[in-house]
Amino acid sequence: MPVIYLPFYDRPIITHLATMLSLCCLLLRVTGKKSVLIYYNYTIHFCFGLMLTRLMGRRCLIDIEDGYRPDDRNIRNLPNYLLLWIYNRLCNGGAMLASTGLRQQTSSDHTYVCYGVSQPTKVEKDWNQEPLQVLLGGSLLPDTGAELLVEALRLLKSRHSDDAGKLSFVVTGFGECAEQFQQLAAGEMSDLLTFHGAVTDWEYSSILQQSHIGLCLKLPCSSMGTTTFPSKTVELVSNGLLLVSTKVSDVPVVFSEDTAVLLREATAECLVSELLALTRDAERCRRIAEEGQNRVASLLAPAKVADDLLKFWQASGQLPGQPLRDF
Repeated sequence: MPVIYLPFYDRPIITHLATMLSLCCLLLRVTGKKSVLIYYNYTIHFCFGLMLTRLMGRRCLIDIEDGYRPDDRNIRNLPNYLLLWIYNRLCNGGAMLASTGLRQQTSSDHTYVCYGVSQPTKVEKDWNQEPLQVLLGGSLLPDTGAELLVEALRLLKSRHSDDAGKLSFVVTGFGECAEQFQQLAAGEMSDLLTFHGAVTDWEYSSILQQSHIGLCLKLPCSSMGTTTFPSKTVELVSNGLLLVSTKVSDVPVVFSEDTAVLLREATAECLVSELLALTRDAERCRRIAEEGQNRVASLLAPAKVADDLLKFWQASGQLPGQPLRDF
């Protein structure tokens, strides 16, 4: 895949103008009448290019991965609303979305929700092993459930000390809660928790292979939870882990009770209860993990997603009124 970088300069204002104008020059040079252009999110740097390609009669789509919450409407966010309105008016080919929650942020009826691709890795896991390793990785923030896990660890330690040894927790990543995990792992939770912090791809892959259960604890009430899809869920399941997740974003669309453990509530009590239940039923763990991997393998196979995307791009602008594509 050829990648072309637009010029930029280490000078305020000038660098933004250079990027905006150079994109127009590039589009004039490399696009043809049958070109389909996909504009990622609604940044101001693409505005001139979008206007130019529409004047040239090109097919244009918007790819919305980062949206805003309806209750975030205020004067400070007015530029974003204006940009999104412009993109929705000019993108005649439809919209690609990261989750169904972004449906309300496009005026197009021709939309496609893309959750990524999955290439399952066959890993033999011993579900009778004790303790079962539980992994939380990524951005360690309150909105991603970092504080929820801390509360669950304390609950497990104080009320279920007899069963706590059946689980071991591993945390990777960085963020405002990273220091808290580091202190817990070095102190009161040293027998339950291991904190690795930021790790290399190789190190993370090794931790994935050694883990049994993968956590997605994004809070459904958070802005991040309502406007994005946690792609880490697909990564965890593809690597043979049993997914334990809050009912955030489109997770309940992609996964069912047979393919993942979906928490009834985003609370520490519910999380601890589900994890302890899993330690008592190795066969259930194996079955859910396998069914989850089969689920994403069939729905998100690279060849299938590529074929769906090509059909969507080629049909853009020709199928008014097509309903949202859901799994």
